[in-house]
Amino acid sequence: MARVGILGGSFNPPHNGHVQLARTAADRLGLDRVVLVPAGVAPHKTIESDPGSNVRLELCGIAVERLDRVEVSDIEVARPGPSWTVETLRAMKSAEPEDELVLLLGQDMAMSLESWREPEAIVKLAQVAWVARGEQTEAELGQAEQQVSDQVRQLGGSEPVCLAMPPVEVSSTQIRERVAAGQPITGLVPAGVEWVIAERGLYRAGGANEN
Repeated sequence: MARVGILGGSFNPPHNGHVQLARTAADRLGLDRVVLVPAGVAPHKTIESDPGSNVRLELCGIAVERLDRVEVSDIEVARPGPSWTVETLRAMKSAEPEDELVLLLGQDMAMSLESWREPEAIVKLAQVAWVARGEQTEAELGQAEQQVSDQVRQLGGSEPVCLAMPPVEVSSTQIRERVAAGQPITGLVPAGVEWVIAERGLYRAGGANEN
């Protein structure tokens, strides 16, 4: 049996915030491994300036290649149709029934969990662990913790965990905008990811995105 963290998203591209979350979760939640799961087809949005799911999968592998206990799965990229989290969790649980799954979320995603596809099934398949936004007061954080906790319990899940982590002021949108504007992204993404983005001209205005 293993405790396995699941970190999903478009990862367009993966950045240092994703890396820090994976490392922090592995250490502080006692996880045997953390699995990054890039979406194949995002269910609720268009992935902007998408270089293609296989490229995002590759970038994730590069981002975590030197990290202990962190790996990447192609389960959503390989599966046709929208990348529903509940289907991913079911597949992982079916493959390794004894594993304890922990779903890693940002605050906004955790607070909207009840609007997801089959949220009751999600919280039964995996414990929810979430990271708070940095730009809020102690009172706002307490309110968010209560809201997430109430929501998960009402859905029938176990008590969620708020994972303390120093804020990383970076987003995939910011990185894409900086690349398109010809600005540097050093220090915002792992070095290998930066190199591939530059080498292939990903995210440049009118550049060579591989849709």
